Amino acid sequence: MEVITTITAAILALIILPVLILLWALWRLSLSPHQNARRLRADGRSYRAIGAALGVSHTTARRWCLA
Repeated sequence: MEVITTITAAILALIILPVLILLWALWRLSLSPHQNARRLRADGRSYRAIGAALGVSHTTARRWCLA
């Protein structure tokens, strides 16, 4: 019985994990650039790093974060 429970748990993990990753990716894609800038700033990134990640200047990244 223990082996069946372990196998079942492994199969469920292999099914659920990709679904969670897909949902996370779809959520990230739904964010606007302004929201992404604010999220990156909350994570401690510099304005220059945010601008580089989003393909804008650091001043635009700063403006988006402060808006």
